[in-house]
Amino acid sequence: MSTIVPLAKTHVEERHDERLATAWIRTERAAAPAPAGRWLTHEGDPTHRFAAPDPEGPVLIMLGSSGSPAMAELVAHGRSGARVYALAPSWWEPTAVALKGCPRVLVRRVDEVPVSAVHTMHGARVWMGSTFGGATPWNLRLDDEQAAALRQLFLRAFWHDAIDEAWSGANPPRMRAAAARPFDVPSPSADAVVRLVEASTTLEVTRPEQRVHLDGGTPPDARLRRLWIPPSGAHHPKLARLVREGTTIVWDDLGLPDLATDGRSGAILLPGARDRLRIELSPPQAAELAARLDEPTAWAFGIDLRLGDHASKGTALWIDGAETARAIEPEQVIDLADIVVPELRDMDGALPKAWPPAHPLSLTARYRFTVCPPRVPAKAKEDPLLGRWRQVDEHWASRVQALEQALAAADDHRGQLASTFSRLVGALVGLGRTHGGLQSELSDLAAQRPSRAGPAEARDLLQRLVELDGGVSRLRSEQDDAEHEARVEDERARQEAAWNARVEQARRELPAKRAELDDAEARRTTLRGERDEAERALGASDGGKQVRKDLRARLRKHSDELDRLDRRIRKIGDELTACEQQANERFSFLPPPRSKPSPKGRGGRFVPTATAGSTITVPDEALPEVGTLMSLKGQRYLVIDTWEHLELGERAAQRLSARLRAPEDA
Repeated sequence: MSTIVPLAKTHVEERHDERLATAWIRTERAAAPAPAGRWLTHEGDPTHRFAAPDPEGPVLIMLGSSGSPAMAELVAHGRSGARVYALAPSWWEPTAVALKGCPRVLVRRVDEVPVSAVHTMHGARVWMGSTFGGATPWNLRLDDEQAAALRQLFLRAFWHDAIDEAWSGANPPRMRAAAARPFDVPSPSADAVVRLVEASTTLEVTRPEQRVHLDGGTPPDARLRRLWIPPSGAHHPKLARLVREGTTIVWDDLGLPDLATDGRSGAILLPGARDRLRIELSPPQAAELAARLDEPTAWAFGIDLRLGDHASKGTALWIDGAETARAIEPEQVIDLADIVVPELRDMDGALPKAWPPAHPLSLTARYRFTVCPPRVPAKAKEDPLLGRWRQVDEHWASRVQALEQALAAADDHRGQLASTFSRLVGALVGLGRTHGGLQSELSDLAAQRPSRAGPAEARDLLQRLVELDGGVSRLRSEQDDAEHEARVEDERARQEAAWNARVEQARRELPAKRAELDDAEARRTTLRGERDEAERALGASDGGKQVRKDLRARLRKHSDELDRLDRRIRKIGDELTACEQQANERFSFLPPPRSKPSPKGRGGRFVPTATAGSTITVPDEALPEVGTLMSLKGQRYLVIDTWEHLELGERAAQRLSARLRAPEDA
């Protein structure tokens, strides 16, 4: 049997041909060392200088960050004996160890140093990175115009903006208030090739041949040749528009600051808190940076991407709105809420009303859900129809049991009759055949159950039981009649034998009784004569006192003896009369009373009587062929627990106006 249980189902959707509107794509590639450039180098040697330091020539150092190679330049030039002027931020603290062996170093601190740089009589260079105060892995060599502009910027800040200062020497350096500047330094021109601009300044991006590198922020609006911008889940619609217009959008974390170049000109915009340093690129620098920005990258922004084309190992995608990049998931398992179907037959084909969308980066979506059968309500109780049929079955079983006991008692009774009355052997054989037929009919009925038969057949069964009950009653009556007749015949024989015995005995005793009466009467005559003689002697006596006393005594004796003899004669006369009556008695049979049937059966157990008189009402509806009929608030439920009962259950439920349901715990 297949038990009705919730069905666990799966639905698989292949998504290889699904298309992503936009996404950043990262592919694995071997990291290539940055090629050494003539103007731009990566992680340059901090101790390398353009030429041997000139002890007489001043060296200008700008310490823009704590880890900048410019500090090593300061130490190297300082220890060579050159005059070194260092511009440090306000948080920088000079130490004896750092400035040891540097006899001619003057450090002045300002609020903020916009760049790490060194300027000597041989040239200038700056160190750059993508964050203010962070790592500076790139070194840009400046041309003469840029070096002059940087020197002008340095001198203006060194002499006009200093807060305090410290000289190196034999003693540990100690910061003191900045001394008055020895001369005024003009402000750099607004169009200087190296200049400070406001912190909110951004690059001008207007030409389609430009390569633009941005460390963040909002993408530009103009079409470009190549746009470098960090990947994220933001700005995808704008980036998609740029791609459709012809812009290649890529990214690798080079550590460069914001810059733009078309290969002939361009600008670098270093990060800053108060100000940003802008460097206008020379054509050679612009060409070198353009070549750098044309190199292959790990990240590229794409549109209308087929999902299956990017499922290779090591590939990650960053889709619109996502917080991070992730690889394509070979399979996404989506657990859905259980589905409760209205009808049991609907379980096999039940599906969710809608499939929730899978994650955009799922190559296959596997939906898992459970179809639950409609269950009977928890508070449903047994339908009253079952109780009514149960009463019919109990009534049936009780009557069948009573008839079984009655037939068993009849069988016992018949056995007793056979052992008691030999004259009934022939009659009992016929009664035995009747008993066998009744027993066979009862066995057939005992195997039946009215609730299984249905209303019409149940009534027929009950009628058969009534008829069988009548047959059992007739059998018992016939056996009782046979027993009574046998007992009457036995009683007649007994009474007749007793009558014969009494008559014969009376006839034998009659002569003796008569002789005894004659003897008694003769004796009485003699005694009367003796008494009369004694009376006469007493009346005639004139003897003495003693003589008269003896005569009176004799008289009393004769009187007493006569009294006794009279009584005896009367008794003998009565006995003789009785004996004569007995001898002349006619035989008269007194039938015995009819005994009541005993309610005791085999083993002394009680045998019910008159079962045919009890009746019960048969319900008009048959029980369901399968399942259990229950109800709640006037609604019937037919509960089945196996699939093999489905078709029968559906027909039964329709007949009984019930809803077909699984058990509550299914």
